[in-house]
Amino acid sequence: MLELETIQKNIRQLKNDDRQEVENFINYLLWRQQQIEAREPKGCNFSDIAGKLTWQGDAVAVQREIRGEW
Repeated sequence: MLELETIQKNIRQLKNDDRQEVENFINYLLWRQQQIEAREPKGCNFSDIAGKLTWQGDAVAVQREIRGEW
């Protein structure tokens, strides 16, 4: 992995136009990373209904019935 000092030294050796290209590419990579993170699932939060639902009936019988559908 390149060290920050090495990257900075290499960028300093570039012409101004090429430096701008490097900056544009870095901005693109940061934007792409944000897009990927925004698409990642955040998980489910059921804390607002936890303990509030009640079940009426035989849970095991219903589970067996659902399994039979598969």
